[in-house]
Amino acid sequence: MLHNIFICFLYIFINFAESNINAMAGLYVHIPICRHKCLYCDFYSCGEKAVDADALIACICEEMRRRRKELYDDRNLFQDFSRPLFDTVYIGGGTPSLLTENQLRKLLREIYAIFNIKEGAEVTIEVNPDDVTADLCAVLKECGVNRISAGIQSLVDKELLAVGRRHNADTARRAMGLLSEHFDNCSFDLIFGLPGQTFQSWKYSVDEVMAYRPKHISCYSLMYEEGTALTLLRDQGRIKESNEILSEKMFGYIQRAAADHNYIQYEISNYAQPGFESRHNSSYWCGAPYLGIGPGAHSYDGDRKRRANTPDSRKYIKHFSSVEDKPFYEEEILSDAELKEEYLLTRLRMRKGFSREDYVAHFGGIDDIAPRLNRLLSEGLLIEEGGYIKIAPEHIMMSDAIIVELF
Repeated sequence: MLHNIFICFLYIFINFAESNINAMAGLYVHIPICRHKCLYCDFYSCGEKAVDADALIACICEEMRRRRKELYDDRNLFQDFSRPLFDTVYIGGGTPSLLTENQLRKLLREIYAIFNIKEGAEVTIEVNPDDVTADLCAVLKECGVNRISAGIQSLVDKELLAVGRRHNADTARRAMGLLSEHFDNCSFDLIFGLPGQTFQSWKYSVDEVMAYRPKHISCYSLMYEEGTALTLLRDQGRIKESNEILSEKMFGYIQRAAADHNYIQYEISNYAQPGFESRHNSSYWCGAPYLGIGPGAHSYDGDRKRRANTPDSRKYIKHFSSVEDKPFYEEEILSDAELKEEYLLTRLRMRKGFSREDYVAHFGGIDDIAPRLNRLLSEGLLIEEGGYIKIAPEHIMMSDAIIVELF
């Protein structure tokens, strides 16, 4: 379960690791509506006709008002409401760009009215290339959005079709052009290991996306998650999973191309021009608190408490349309062992890694992992440089297996 939670957030800010994580917090708003579900997706979403979007936005605003009280009542970092509360806002999905202009205006207006948002906060929204227009860009800028995350995934039509993306390559190009004109801070996503993808087609997509000079690029290996349509197709023999050698070659290419274009690989799957690392998603990996709003959204108090909203839009609307004020989430209290596993999982995905001193500060000692840690260091799978332990660059593709060895 922990692996699935963290694999969803592959964005890490390397300068955050040794700082006081209590100083900042993020607000995440989940918009679960999709026109149709991509074959590989295991995030909670529902069809756009399955839910009344106006009612959903009204209930999201109501949840924000109700859960604002948590920021006073819990033993957490938010009790001093006189200072800026959220350093980052992230509107994800699903497909937030399916919302109408009026729905977007209402949502963002209420976010700023209900919560204290720090001046200069990073405000991100996810968009599908099909939805990008000059009018949408203007509305988002008007409402305070200053960072865009667009799911490009590939610039080869047959690869997009193979995983059920609803846009084509020309639509993606048009979207990247419009977004680059209107926003200084754009992040474009790519996926390698797609069915039928070759090294040359991957190189073609990477090179063309980089020509737009986005400030941030995320490159993920295609995941065959349990219960997804993609996994079913693979198990039925209707599509073939990319072989490991080819995937490693593709991963090596994005690393080289990113370095050549002045991008820093600050996390295994993420590359940014200096100063444009994702602040919001980075905070997840560094243990900062965050508040999740919407069906299926997760929250964390920065200590041991996690909360997960029920992933059901209809139940969500029914609940927050009622005057009865009771939780719509399930709560989990992390054990000492789970905290250590999460620490190692997150820090070792970071380019910087972790220091022995920081581990001791968190857990009171390092003897519990010392034998396994020393073995991995002696085998060259981990290296220690400048006081930080991290995965050796040549072994980064097997990072999950290496990290698990420390548990």
